[in-house]
Amino acid sequence: MQNMRNKCLRDRHWKKIELEISHKIERNAQFTLGKLIEYNVMEYKAAIANISNEATQEAALEELMEGVKQKWSTIEFVVKQYKEFKDVYVLGGVDDVLSALEDSMVTMNTVTSSRYVAGIKGEVDKMEGQLKHFGKTLDQWCECQKQWMYLESIFSAPDIQRQLPNESKAFFAVDKQFKDIMKRTHDRWHSKFRLW
Repeated sequence: MQNMRNKCLRDRHWKKIELEISHKIERNAQFTLGKLIEYNVMEYKAAIANISNEATQEAALEELMEGVKQKWSTIEFVVKQYKEFKDVYVLGGVDDVLSALEDSMVTMNTVTSSRYVAGIKGEVDKMEGQLKHFGKTLDQWCECQKQWMYLESIFSAPDIQRQLPNESKAFFAVDKQFKDIMKRTHDRWHSKFRLW
């Protein structure tokens, strides 16, 4: 009986219990001890205990995932002004973001490797996928910025622009896009960074 009072039991667990005892359980005023006795639930004590334990373990995994979400609600994604240029921005230090990403991936690996993950696998896969996608995007973003900063210093020289007019034209097309993206990023990041 105690196992059926587990607050971690979700609809999916109740459905398993119903399948096990071959009765639909209405969790309302008619859900009484008498009904459980009528359904002979004591015959299924071990199975119900396993389902209850599974619910508790899944809840612990969900709590770990909620910790990851909470961590990302406080992450500051720093965008700073580039040199003395007006409205030109670059990513600031991303060490804290990378550290949070690494910690989050370790937590998600713990969740994924649990034998109790099956009931929440869809949610776990989604969160893990978002973190991986964000990590890849951030890596590419940092590499693009690094290349842009290197080339910006070269192509800002007038003599290079005269010597390499085609390359300069190609760079300045990318330069405009990069600056526009970074300006939008700066303008949007005055609110907190949200991964979810």
